Amino acid sequence: MARTLPTAPVSPYKLAHAVLRTAHLDETIRHYELLLNARMVFDQRPYGAAITYDEEHHRLAFVAVPASADDGAGESVRVADADGAVGLDVSVAPGLEHLAFVFESLGALLGTYVRAKAAGVKPVYCMNHGATVSIYYADPDDHKNEMMIETMPMELADEWIHSPEFAANPIGWPFDPDELLAGYEAGVPLAELMTMGRDQYATSTSGT
Repeated sequence: MARTLPTAPVSPYKLAHAVLRTAHLDETIRHYELLLNARMVFDQRPYGAAITYDEEHHRLAFVAVPASADDGAGESVRVADADGAVGLDVSVAPGLEHLAFVFESLGALLGTYVRAKAAGVKPVYCMNHGATVSIYYADPDDHKNEMMIETMPMELADEWIHSPEFAANPIGWPFDPDELLAGYEAGVPLAELMTMGRDQYATSTSGT
């Protein structure tokens, strides 16, 4: 059955997490663990890590950048999966990488995408992270905004973030938002839409 997008603007219902770039990874982790009484949920040092302090599968994530790049505005470093097949270019300057905002439904997320596109605001990239389907924008200072929906209950998402598949590919799988929109409006089952992008990339957990 065909679906219709909501026509009125829809606000996200929560701010889920922040991702920071840091030239001092271990010290930054200790800082937030101390202040937030947080626990480690994903440890991929020396490249990055994620922590939480409540039921959310992660509240803060950290991407390591070179210590010599404290003033490296305009330069970038590649963050990739274990095979190098999927990756993103991340600024080497320490600071805010992105904030993540959660919408109640795929229709609400896609409605926001359509309204933003009509206003000339286009995504910088789109990723299926397994536990989320996410559309990323950049603000005028190039801080990223992850607009997302959750694809599974929090308990399953917590298992996902500790899985070998996530360890091999914490980046996710790119997808075309217009294909997602077309599938939504055509009535493709939501369970199928939530996996868009994943069937185009076979994750290897062996690194080979």
